Amino acid sequence: MKKSGEKVLFSILTLTLIFHTSMTISYNFPLTPLKYKYENFISSYMNPLFQQTWTLFAPNPSNTNNNLQFRIEYKKANKNLETDWISLSDKFISQTKKNFFHPYGHYTGTLVQLESSVMKEIEFIQKMKEDEDVKLDVNSDDFFQDYFQIETLYTFALNIVGHQYENINSIQLRYSIEYFPEYENGTIKGKSKYEYVYLPKMNENQLTGRILNGYHQDQNQ
Repeated sequence: MKKSGEKVLFSILTLTLIFHTSMTISYNFPLTPLKYKYENFISSYMNPLFQQTWTLFAPNPSNTNNNLQFRIEYKKANKNLETDWISLSDKFISQTKKNFFHPYGHYTGTLVQLESSVMKEIEFIQKMKEDEDVKLDVNSDDFFQDYFQIETLYTFALNIVGHQYENINSIQLRYSIEYFPEYENGTIKGKSKYEYVYLPKMNENQLTGRILNGYHQDQNQ
């Protein structure tokens, strides 16, 4: 009986490994008609946890520190209130320092994996705004459906902090980007420079029934 169970477990692990390896190879493989056919399925499996990035390696190693922050507008006791900009990244890092095995340690990796694809969508939105022939309504109910990575990041953030606030009217995310100074011959040249990159604000009509309601329903089950 024991050997039979071990065989079943070994078979499951082997099939899982084969599936994951196949998906990883397909994800990194150049676009082909076959890959195009299953691209949505492959991307939904790989992102955000298994997305491949190469920014740690030469010739273009990462020279920035990106910090994800959020600000929420909410109603309490018939008053409209707004939080300051709060760092989600720092929240994860500080908790992980206290307890290495805390789930927030995995969440930090999720933020890193989502970052590059979110930045690409932000750049695309900026180009759309500059195009006079394109009408871009960031307040429309279905706006975020066209920007899956940004929507995923908002969903992720809301599932972490959404329960702390009642009657949320809106949430906005931004990246605080620190550009490290150049390092030459053992000497740091200059100081760090900072930039803020704002994501489109997710308003009440975009939250209703699509993210917040689903989140609260899960919590009550």
